[in-house]
Amino acid sequence: MLDSGSHLVIHGASKQGKTMLRRKNLPDGKCIKVQCTNRTDISHIYSEIIRHAKVNVSTEITNKISGSADAKGTVPGLELKGVLNIGRQEKHGFQGFSLDNINYIAEVIQKTNKKVVIEDFHYLSKEVKEKLSFDLKVFRDCSVSFIIMGVWSEDNILSYYNRDLSRRIEEIDVRWKNEELEKVLEMGERKLQISFSDNIKKSILDDSNGNVGLLQLIAGKVCLASGITDNNSRSNRTISNINSLANCR
Repeated sequence: MLDSGSHLVIHGASKQGKTMLRRKNLPDGKCIKVQCTNRTDISHIYSEIIRHAKVNVSTEITNKISGSADAKGTVPGLELKGVLNIGRQEKHGFQGFSLDNINYIAEVIQKTNKKVVIEDFHYLSKEVKEKLSFDLKVFRDCSVSFIIMGVWSEDNILSYYNRDLSRRIEEIDVRWKNEELEKVLEMGERKLQISFSDNIKKSILDDSNGNVGLLQLIAGKVCLASGITDNNSRSNRTISNINSLANCR
């Protein structure tokens, strides 16, 4: 999906592993992250993209001309200029740009060879979501794709704000099946050298309601309530006292 050219939307409930999924396929070093809050506006998003992108380009150009005497360089479109003497580096300066020029921002992003990740999209106001959704069509037309991440359950949220995105988006709804959650529990059991009785395991799965983060939290509390704090035991320990689970609710 990362190479499809479409924008990628990763959504689901909190603590479902969305960030882990993204990092597994796109490490932090290969993306420009913008963290959203309920106070984030569209100017802040693009300012953050430009700030991180230009730092990256500046470092790249510095490395290329390092060691040259009185070297000067300009990156077309970025108007980045620098002077570097042997053993000494002067600060790079960036000439002005317009946050309304989506084509310019797209060009800056392309030069970084990174993907933009918008985190916590759900915190944005309706107006900002709508504005960004319309801009995303322009970015896609410029061959720049974003990764949009957030907490919501409905599909096609971006298409709701801009119908023209309907064929320009791939979506991943992060959900866990019961058998997948059982495997997570089994991994924890092996790591801690413990075994949950069948009735406790079923209760943990039921209480987690399909959420892997909640599953791990409940299982951890059950272990603590049962006096298990490490994996130093020489034999497998079984947790079967249902009261240990009841006390965690």
